[in-house]
Amino acid sequence: MASPDIQIAVLLNPASGGGSREETADRIIELFAARGRVARISRLGQGVSVADTVRRAIEAGAVAVVAAGGDGTVSAVAAELIRSETPLGVIPAGTLNHFAKDLGVPLDLEGAVEVIASGKVTAIDVGEVNDRVFINNSSIGVYPRIVELRDEYRKKGVG
Repeated sequence: MASPDIQIAVLLNPASGGGSREETADRIIELFAARGRVARISRLGQGVSVADTVRRAIEAGAVAVVAAGGDGTVSAVAAELIRSETPLGVIPAGTLNHFAKDLGVPLDLEGAVEVIASGKVTAIDVGEVNDRVFINNSSIGVYPRIVELRDEYRKKGVG
């Protein structure tokens, strides 16, 4: 990341994990600023196209696109970046954060921002099943249904 005035696009999923997303957005901006980087936050959610948001970030000249959310958010953003030269950054803000853990990305906000701001890039493997890109895992059989049920129960406050 050559120049401190070049922006980092942070795509924040307000539905990931817990805590105040406004507070998190402000803190992300502060942490990048403290490292000489300008971060721009875009909120993902209902009716917001990840593809369009990533495309706009690339067109605006972002030197990195950061997925701030869980594994689903990271996978969706990565799938859109796959054919670009723009690197993916990860701020683990989800429930399980398997992808970040597997890569050794710090799970705390400050540590994750430090890694992204440093500009270190690591190549990762990606896969594709039925025209869908994935980076962490792809599952068939009963497991995907169990994950769906878990999410449904969580929304209802069970478990």
